[in-house]
Amino acid sequence: MTEGYARRLTAILYTDVVDYSLLTAHDEEGTHRRLSDALDAIASMVTALRGRVVHYAGDAVLAEFAAVSDAVMCALLIQRSIAERNKDLPEERHLRFRIGINCGEVIDDRSDIYGDEVNIAARLESLAEPGGVCVSEAVRSAVAKRLSVSFDDLGLCEVKNIPEPVHAWRIDDAREADDGGREAVVLLAHVRAYGLLMGDVGEGQTRALLDRARELVVSTVEDHGGRVVTYPGDVVSAVFDDPVRCVECARAARTAVARANEALQPEERVHYRFAITLGAVVEGRDGLSGDAVARAARLATGAGTDDVRLDDAVASRIPAETELEIADAGSDEHVLADEESRGRPGADVNLPPQMQGLDLPLPDEPSITLLPFTCLGDDPQGAALADGIRLDIQNALVRTSSLMLVAAGTAQAMRGVEGEKAGPLVGTRYVLEGTVRRAGDRVRVNVELTDTVSSSLVWSESYDRILDDAFMLQDEIAERVVTALDVKLSSGEQARIWRKCLTDPKARDRFYEGMHRFFQMSAESNAAARALFERVADAVPDSPLGPTWVAMCHWFAATRGWSDD
Repeated sequence: MTEGYARRLTAILYTDVVDYSLLTAHDEEGTHRRLSDALDAIASMVTALRGRVVHYAGDAVLAEFAAVSDAVMCALLIQRSIAERNKDLPEERHLRFRIGINCGEVIDDRSDIYGDEVNIAARLESLAEPGGVCVSEAVRSAVAKRLSVSFDDLGLCEVKNIPEPVHAWRIDDAREADDGGREAVVLLAHVRAYGLLMGDVGEGQTRALLDRARELVVSTVEDHGGRVVTYPGDVVSAVFDDPVRCVECARAARTAVARANEALQPEERVHYRFAITLGAVVEGRDGLSGDAVARAARLATGAGTDDVRLDDAVASRIPAETELEIADAGSDEHVLADEESRGRPGADVNLPPQMQGLDLPLPDEPSITLLPFTCLGDDPQGAALADGIRLDIQNALVRTSSLMLVAAGTAQAMRGVEGEKAGPLVGTRYVLEGTVRRAGDRVRVNVELTDTVSSSLVWSESYDRILDDAFMLQDEIAERVVTALDVKLSSGEQARIWRKCLTDPKARDRFYEGMHRFFQMSAESNAAARALFERVADAVPDSPLGPTWVAMCHWFAATRGWSDD
């Protein structure tokens, strides 16, 4: 069995464009542009309903959901959104999707899914009508009593490459809309409960805390003249007639939840992110649909914790004389930039999305963040040297089992943040800071360790070394950190501290420069870092550093979409 290989249950959604080749034959560029926009909207709706896009294959999308009802709801929202997009276009330019949904056991290997259940979802897609949704008997049985949709029985259907006939059902989405697609202001509030979900408060208390936070948002909507619309999961969906009242509502709801969090332990706190759009919506038995809803989902998934995001249409309707301060966030997005949002801990720090909004209690074991070291002087290679030495110390400490150490990538986002502020943002008590100055073949490193709880300096020291001895420095500083934090090392642990032993000066400089480029996190800097690490591997073939970091660059290029390979 290969690494990462597993079997699990999931709901599978497969969608494909009808007659895509014919559409591109008439208008290749325009069709591709509309398809790209539609795929972005589909991805946003999948994410909003707690699903995951597994992969794209040309004009097809494969997605999975933990809940079958979420998959069905997403399919209906996709078809309604696409129909809304087609409304003002001539018939020959309409994009139409077929969707098939199945559920069952799949093979999960390297973040992709395989197996007969996936193949059946694809075959069900081919049985659907253009603009329609076709599901298996297993899907119909799972959602028939939970969703307000009806099903037409297509019977047992022979499908390609599946030995047994498949019992297929067509979803009848002839919903009764309250209006024909009127213009409205849409508010989506997505729950962000990282601290809660990572804690160990128990399923019952988790549900109670989520319900309490949701009720605060719902009551605030009603107090501001909005109307809550039924929506699956913990998302609050509402419509307003007045953009100003809607933005004021989002601000008030955020404040109400924050006040409630003050009385809770960090691991019990719930946060939201808010998205507000203006446009045509269709309201039916199953909630809201339309482009405004799709845009709101896209805004919400890209927003930070406690953010209030607005689209252009809403921002343009906010009068200048109101007290609401709206700032440009780029890409036709805007953000509510009030004192409360600017005063949030870490509001000015570009933390990775998975770290945003964490209310982190201090762990029981000693915990430390190594902030990026600062280069002093005019040395053009000094920044790379400073990054390299800091990472050397990190690598020396990472093998210490009794110490909680924040990952280097997250610490990199804390560059420029004061030590006393940095620790609480990432849940560590101690912070190590340093400066590096190089002169000729000598280097001076100044380090200091701060206890952020007592706001006291634990120790500081200055090291003067010849550059060839720079790698010995990591163990000296690591030993002082371990001693200062009173960390008890297990037998042999100090001896296992990773020594790189890059004694070749050119290889060492290339390695440091590669690390500096790698943490700039762009396609160009990643490619430059990989080239430098390849030269390290050629220069010092006995060291694992070059190949290890070449592999890391390839992995980031693949997962970040920076490579076509």
